[in-house]
Amino acid sequence: MVGKEPFGAFVRRIREEKDLGLREMAKKIGISPTYLSMCERDEIPPPPENRVRAIAKELGCDVDDLLARAGRVSSDISDIIKRHPVQLAALLRATQGMSDDDINRLVRKRRDNLRKHAKGRGCMVRLPCCNHNSETVVLGHIRMAGISGMGHKADDLLGSWVCSACHAEVDGQTHVTGLSRDQLRLAHFEGMARTIAQLRKEELV
Repeated sequence: MVGKEPFGAFVRRIREEKDLGLREMAKKIGISPTYLSMCERDEIPPPPENRVRAIAKELGCDVDDLLARAGRVSSDISDIIKRHPVQLAALLRATQGMSDDDINRLVRKRRDNLRKHAKGRGCMVRLPCCNHNSETVVLGHIRMAGISGMGHKADDLLGSWVCSACHAEVDGQTHVTGLSRDQLRLAHFEGMARTIAQLRKEELV
């Protein structure tokens, strides 16, 4: 958040750019104009997550960015981390120290290379149903609210090298392992961590 515009100032600037009146905005998100005004002046803490989400919707801005400006993390992300704290904490710490420029360079490089680098690789998800056939391995994207959805895949860095059998299982097309959805999601996250580690080892990201 270093160098980013504070929550209230950001909300006020975007609201005014969209020519939304204070009272109109407050009514749409279900709070009083006085409360919204105080939030915009950063005189009080930002509103709870449901109100931040409503504000993001009205302003047409990214909800995760706005939550971060409010000093919060989306509850669905928080819940996932709480279920798998060790693995996901390690994954997130792997990005520590990366600047915005580093991330932007990573994004550009990733778009060119990550999918093609999946060809001929070993499966990183490694479910009991794995076919161990490198010819079937592709980059399988993580599915998560806020980063993927109908007609929209997650960023290529948020994926793992996965064989056709494991891919079908984590996507819910097959049900041969008997693993729960949380167990399959964790296996996919672990596969993503292994994939990133290998890409970094080869200096591909």
